[in-house]
Amino acid sequence: MLLRENLGPADIDRLVDEENATASRLIFTDQAIFELEQEKVFAKAWLYIGHESEIPNEGDYVTRNMGTDPVILTR
Repeated sequence: MLLRENLGPADIDRLVDEENATASRLIFTDQAIFELEQEKVFAKAWLYIGHESEIPNEGDYVTRNMGTDPVILTR
């Protein structure tokens, strides 16, 4: 497990082997990486929650999770 305080660019670079097109399992399982992604990627970008065709009628809704936040999309 990586500690978030110690996670720097060099550590992140080591997680991906571009030559062999492989990635470390830590990318998918490490809590520190998850938290860093939430902060650096998902908290600063527009996120796609759904298409209007999913809620065609007034009162229709869908639920999603946007990172760690539950969201309701309604018409």
